[in-house]
Order: sequence, then structure tokens, then C-alpha cells
Amino acid sequence: MTYERKKAILVISATLIIGILIGMLATGMFARQHYRGSRNGTGREDKGRLGFAQKIYSITQADETQKEKMKEIIESTTIGIDSLQHKTDREVKVLLDSMMVKIKPILNKEQFGHLESFAKSRSDHDRHHKKHK
Repeated sequence: MTYERKKAILVISATLIIGILIGMLATGMFARQHYRGSRNGTGREDKGRLGFAQKIYSITQADETQKEKMKEIIESTTIGIDSLQHKTDREVKVLLDSMMVKIKPILNKEQFGHLESFAKSRSDHDRHHKKHK
């Protein structure tokens, strides 16, 4: 193998490795921003609340005076929506738990195991996404 060919293979290999490392780091960074919010500490929950308010302001094309007057109303509405969401989530959990108790005698052990596994994975999924909203 000639010197030029070895050099070309080395450059291509180094480029590939560097590209893979950059891809891994960029993916991690984007995932962190998606799930934990930006580096300035604004989490997704705050973004959601601010986004809701911004959407209302945008739809109504409110001026600054109107925005100030609307701010407290929007904040209290958002708190009410959050409270309702938490209450509903608890009620849904109770209903699903009740369903599991009623279904258990109908299914065999393997079938119920599959159902429990599904319910647990769903619960973990929901908990994960609530944490990152």
C-alpha cells in the first residue's frame, strides 16, 4: 500500500469517528433540551404555560396594556387546568385499577401478566412524559 493510500484511509477513518462522536454529542444535547428545557432553567412546564399565554396574546393581538390585564386571568386559568388534569389523572388511575381487579378472574395467569406488563409500561410512559411537560 502506498503512503498516499494509507494517508487517505487514515483521514477517512478519522472523519468517520469524529462524525460519529459529534452525532452522539448533538443527539444528547438536543434530547436534554427537549426533556429538561433550555440551559437557562426554563423547563417544559414553564414553556407550556408561557406558550399558552403567548398563544392567547397572539390570537387576540393584545397590546401591552391588555396583556397586563389578561395576565392574572390567564395564570389562574392555567392553574385551574393543571388542577383538573391532576384530578382527572387520579380518577383514571382508579378506574383502570378497578378494571384490572374485575378482569383478573377472567384471564389466565399468562394473559393477566401481559396486561399487567402493558399497564406498567403505560404508567411508566405517562409518568416520564408528565415529568418532561
